[in-house]
Amino acid sequence: MANPFDDNETVSAFAALSEYGKSTGTLQWDLAYPAVFEALGLAQALEGPLLDYGCGPGYVARHVAQRFGQRVIAVDPSTPAIAHAIQYQSHPNITFHHIAGPRVDHLSDASVAAAMCCFVLGEVPRPEDQLAICREIHRLLRQGGVLALITAHPETVGVQFSSCRRGEPGKRYAAGDPMTVYLHGPGGDVTLQNYYWPTSHYLSLLSSAGFEDIRQHDVHLAAGASPGQPPYLLLHARAG
Repeated sequence: MANPFDDNETVSAFAALSEYGKSTGTLQWDLAYPAVFEALGLAQALEGPLLDYGCGPGYVARHVAQRFGQRVIAVDPSTPAIAHAIQYQSHPNITFHHIAGPRVDHLSDASVAAAMCCFVLGEVPRPEDQLAICREIHRLLRQGGVLALITAHPETVGVQFSSCRRGEPGKRYAAGDPMTVYLHGPGGDVTLQNYYWPTSHYLSLLSSAGFEDIRQHDVHLAAGASPGQPPYLLLHARAG
């Protein structure tokens, strides 16, 4: 399975985009990540570490550690991304780990209190690999532990938002079709390979992985803002 973050240039571009987005307020930092933090209840201390599955270059993990004081275990299959995270985003409350596949071998069952998975499954082309990721997160969560999973909203393909667009305007996509994501940054657009999956697919993945109390939330722009469609889909579930 190809990982766009196995390329050093892509990791550097995305890291610059993350830094830019955090300082200027792109939609990911204004809407997506705060929705995840609220769903996980990070304003209150967790009774154990938080898993950041697919942490990339580590900006979100560091933000959580700094702002909320939570302990974070951040993992990613990209060697360049983890190397960048260790070099630039290290924090006493974070441990970064490279994983060779879906499994986090160094962690035992039920070893984390909560988990977040931000913009990961849309980069995975095969449903069986997506399911393996969801099952691994479920394995690591304590019973009743919360997973917050966020992705670009499947119903807003082709819609231009202030800092991003996913897919081509007017084009219809079937489940699993490749599509390009355009993220606006300081040096121009950063493009990433993604795949289209409908909301029902994500719900089925979580259910098949053993999650319960699965809820979906459309993450909207501020009232009256344009466009009126939600840029993000948040899924909230508990480990059964």
